[in-house]
Amino acid sequence: MSTEGAVARAGPAPVEMDEAFGALQDAFEGAVVVAGSIDQWLTVAGLPIRLRFAGPALVPRVMPAFAHLVSEPTPGRGDVLTVCLWDSASTRTRLPPTTLLPRVEDAPSRYLYRTGNLSFVFRASAHRSEISFLDAGRGVALHCADDAARFPLREMACPLRAVLTWWLSQQGLHLVHAAAVGNDGGGVLVVGPGRSGKSTTALACLAAGFDYAGDDYVVVSSEPPHVHSAYCAGKLAWSDLARHPALLPDPVEPAAAGERHKDDEKAIAFLAPALGARISRGFPVRAVVLPRVSQRARTTLVPITAARALLASAPSTVLQLPGDGRAAFDGIGRLVRQVPSFQLDLGRDRAAIPQVVAAVLEQA
Repeated sequence: MSTEGAVARAGPAPVEMDEAFGALQDAFEGAVVVAGSIDQWLTVAGLPIRLRFAGPALVPRVMPAFAHLVSEPTPGRGDVLTVCLWDSASTRTRLPPTTLLPRVEDAPSRYLYRTGNLSFVFRASAHRSEISFLDAGRGVALHCADDAARFPLREMACPLRAVLTWWLSQQGLHLVHAAAVGNDGGGVLVVGPGRSGKSTTALACLAAGFDYAGDDYVVVSSEPPHVHSAYCAGKLAWSDLARHPALLPDPVEPAAAGERHKDDEKAIAFLAPALGARISRGFPVRAVVLPRVSQRARTTLVPITAARALLASAPSTVLQLPGDGRAAFDGIGRLVRQVPSFQLDLGRDRAAIPQVVAAVLEQA
């Protein structure tokens, strides 16, 4: 589910939210009775997450992006987040009527309710609908799609964004719209709005032997500055891929994931486990880099202020992810004030990008 543009609205009282969570959790348990349960464990930013699938339908839609974060079960830890996932079609379950779910005929495209430990987002379109619901106090989240077969490729690249945004913020971490690449000594956080060149920069560095923590969304902590990987899916505009095919090996054909128009989406490839240890779980942040596509011949680098880096990085995170916007803004602000920031003008010599980024790391 994409939650871009989700709007927080006056909604149900906390007691109604709590009742709705219980009813939807019961619906998940009913789906497990029908389809069985499949467990997968992840470690994200050092935190254990248990994904509990009702039936197999959503497993191949969700797990490829998390392949590098799969871990051994740790059921005894008190900080485990359990995410219950199911789709109505394959489990033959219907969602119970609640005050959170509008009638089909007047459903908005998306909306967001948050109160206390409870966070809920709903998305509906002509083709599909999904909900995400977190009870941070219980450490349990619910995620239901109407039909796994209609789970789009763009969501396969970064699943459960809403749940991760809410949960990580409870731990003092932030899922941010950024890329990150590095080496043994640390790495750079690559920030900027969509189509600024984040993915091109990250994938060019990956092709040159850098470690890669993500090129669209990553997790950051500011004390000390550190980046953690969330997803191992690489994204690149199809036009850029045509010019630089080596940057994104083996992209998934949209038709294979039920997409209708290739030109409407970016090319996406799941980079683990083929690239092994180069898909990093994270590293210290030594610098912030703001790429900008340039028509100049050379790729160049100039220092910029922390304020410039913050204004380039925070707005897209706040607008795209349904979390606490002020907390995310403050967290990114603390990070950029602790490390140097640079503008990276991406010239026509894209092969020079890794050399320039390596120079940034040497200086840092």
